[in-house]
Amino acid sequence: MKKTLSILFLSVLFSPIISYNQGTVFDLDSNQYQTVIIDGNEWINSNLSVSHYKNGDPIQHAITEEEWKECAEKKIGCWCYFQNDSTNSFAQELKLTQAAQEPNSFGKLYNWYAVNDPRGMGIEGYRIPTNEDWNSLINYGSKALKSETGWQILVNLKYAGCDCIGYNCNGNNSTGFNAKGSGYRNYIGIWDDYASFYEGFVRAVYWTDFNLENTTRDVICQGDTRTIETGAMVFGIDAYENDQFWEAKPTGFFAKGDGYSVRLIKE
Repeated sequence: MKKTLSILFLSVLFSPIISYNQGTVFDLDSNQYQTVIIDGNEWINSNLSVSHYKNGDPIQHAITEEEWKECAEKKIGCWCYFQNDSTNSFAQELKLTQAAQEPNSFGKLYNWYAVNDPRGMGIEGYRIPTNEDWNSLINYGSKALKSETGWQILVNLKYAGCDCIGYNCNGNNSTGFNAKGSGYRNYIGIWDDYASFYEGFVRAVYWTDFNLENTTRDVICQGDTRTIETGAMVFGIDAYENDQFWEAKPTGFFAKGDGYSVRLIKE
């Protein structure tokens, strides 16, 4: 009997406390966002898409490779759409996958300098989540955080030695968080290209409120060795396997010139 009561107590203790559609908020561009409360924290349940700082100044729109590189090198805040496509719909490019797409669902990708500009970015009364805020979501599992559509359904792919054919990467969104596989943009490309886009419909990667001052590392890109500013941290959700995350750990590995999505949490 005691054992049964203990199990019941733990179940109650770790049960999710979720309140859907708590309200509607707007950014300076009049974009509309719904909010959801998860364990006492109020989150916007879609990616940020604002193009102005809180004081009304525009955030630079960096489209080309050269523009994105220049912003990173000069530590200028900027944004772009994934693949520079404002509709954010690229199902035709996914030759080995099938995905149900929702236009304009990805929001914008921002570099670290935009997120941390002293003019402020986002929505009044909301802030960039900390590592602790992000990691508080891990116990729910990735399926509970991911949207019900828009992620890849793998047709003919083996990943990390596992047979993933027919694997449905969509979630059940039981938390209401509604994470999209919005991809990201690297300043120094993974495969020797500058300002490349990666893994749309495969990963959701978000900035955290974390910074190691004056952190750098040397990288080689297109035969050129460059010293890039790092010290940033992200939280990511992986499509390929359930409950797979990039935890928000203070390694400070990520480049501040990269482009990731932004979610906000109420102050």
